[in-house]
Amino acid sequence: MEKKMMMPACYNVMTEEEMTYTNGGAAPDLGGVVRATVGIVATALSIYNEVKVAPTIKSFVDQNKNNSFVGFVNSAVRDFTTYVSKDVESAVVGVYSAVNQGFWWPITAIYCILT
Repeated sequence: MEKKMMMPACYNVMTEEEMTYTNGGAAPDLGGVVRATVGIVATALSIYNEVKVAPTIKSFVDQNKNNSFVGFVNSAVRDFTTYVSKDVESAVVGVYSAVNQGFWWPITAIYCILT
């Protein structure tokens, strides 16, 4: 009986250098898992915030649509500063919502137009 190592028909020999590019069977990178989890949570929070804030923005626009542009901006700044100066939670939520709307404004605009 001969002791030969039999390889499958689709076997491909890899050099040592090529092996550095493979990661089959290795444990997942903990940093990558954390980054992916944070990304998923941040995306979910951003979508939730958009769904929650869009009707408020629509209501504000409806109330102030007859103002001039300067009057509209003054009302927006006044309402924003009043909201964020209530307490720490309102400040965090207000700033986060304002930044979030910087990215989601097309969706909010479509919502305001269609409803």
